[in-house]
Amino acid sequence: MSTLWTPQGEWPVDKGAGSPGNSMPGKDSTTTGKSSGSHASDEQDSGSQDATGQGTTGRGAGSQDAQPVTNQPSTDQPSTDQPSTDQPVTKQPKNPENDETSSEEEAIARLRKELADAPVEVVLANHAAGIFELATIYMSNNPPKLPQAQLAIDALGALLGGLKGRLGEAEKTMEDALAQIRVVYVQMVNAQDEQGSQAK
Repeated sequence: MSTLWTPQGEWPVDKGAGSPGNSMPGKDSTTTGKSSGSHASDEQDSGSQDATGQGTTGRGAGSQDAQPVTNQPSTDQPSTDQPSTDQPVTKQPKNPENDETSSEEEAIARLRKELADAPVEVVLANHAAGIFELATIYMSNNPPKLPQAQLAIDALGALLGGLKGRLGEAEKTMEDALAQIRVVYVQMVNAQDEQGSQAK
């Protein structure tokens, strides 16, 4: 039996078997090549899958390692929810009306205390002096208001006459003032009557 050399190796050749192409490993070599190629392709695919898997795993691991770690807030840091005790307290603005009312009440209370501490004869003498001043205001008006002045003079006379001897040191001064204003009043009434007579 003779042999034939092929790239796949030496193959036996049977001369009585017809065409040597039937016994040559062309088709078999093709099939074998395909099988070998398929096997190589499978190995390559497996290698690719393994490489891909490793690469994916490597990327996954790398991604986990690359993720930033969130730090938990320290318990030593002061909480911003609680208000600070060092902050100044805002004062509410005062109402001016309340201040004025308080001032008036204080003034009235002070006057009441002064009146309570003063002797009563001194307070009554001051009232008599006030009545005297009221009579002079009516008499000095232009034109003079003699009827109003007369009523004030009569009130002063009634006060001094009803309290005679009880007004202390100021009583004599007020009696003299009453006598003078009565004289002035009479003079003014007479002058007004003369003017009325001449007008007629």
